Amino acid sequence: MKIFKNTIAILLLVLGSFAFAQNDGETAQKITDAELNKLTKLSEEQMSTGKYKMDMRNVKFYGMDKKLLSQNELVSKLNTGDYGADAYANSDKVVVVAMLRESTPQERAMMKRQKEKAKRQDPTNLVGTDAKPFDLEDLDGNKYSMEELKGKVVVINFWFIGCPPCRKEIPELNELVEDHEEENVVFLGVATDRHKQLTSFLSKTEFNYNIVANGRAFAAAYNVSAYPTHIVIGKDAKVSYAAAGFGPGSIDVLKSAIEEELEK
Repeated sequence: MKIFKNTIAILLLVLGSFAFAQNDGETAQKITDAELNKLTKLSEEQMSTGKYKMDMRNVKFYGMDKKLLSQNELVSKLNTGDYGADAYANSDKVVVVAMLRESTPQERAMMKRQKEKAKRQDPTNLVGTDAKPFDLEDLDGNKYSMEELKGKVVVINFWFIGCPPCRKEIPELNELVEDHEEENVVFLGVATDRHKQLTSFLSKTEFNYNIVANGRAFAAAYNVSAYPTHIVIGKDAKVSYAAAGFGPGSIDVLKSAIEEELEK
């Protein structure tokens, strides 16, 4: 993962990049003062040195009461704009804990700008518009263009390896491919990761979409700022469905959108 220059970036990544995989909330774990004292509370100056790293999959977020937050609790609190976070690193200079606190006026203003930007970039705004032209090549060397795919239903999954919900939905997406393997549907998995990273990941994880590497520019063309994001393009080459995030029933909704286009 990238190195962060300030603590607010942690919060913006959570809200703007993917649905964060945190504690499931079934057990209210609490961090003790003794555990916290073993870590180093980082200033923004320390974060900006580039000496500290953070992998979102290994960071635990705690509330002001020091209780571990579930994903829903975390996002709910951050959406208010009332909270910032302090980062704590271990002896290996890796951020492992983030503690919520009251946000500063500067952080509240930054969060407001981020929300406004996310709203402008909502991929659902593209529904009903012509699909963006593209020329893509998957990991096996197969090429795809919007021009050649007219008359087919195109299903695009924007994802990346380090996104927990992206990985969690893969088994359901594989079932989706299997359910439509005899139909006129093309499934494209556009990842932000490089070819080598994807090859290594896919050697251990089955993902039956046609996987495309280095997809950041293409994702930007479809207003993708949250992962995973799903786009369905109809036979008429218009965007008929767009949604970000993964949760109970989300793939069922995607399946219905695909079948609705197939019936046209």
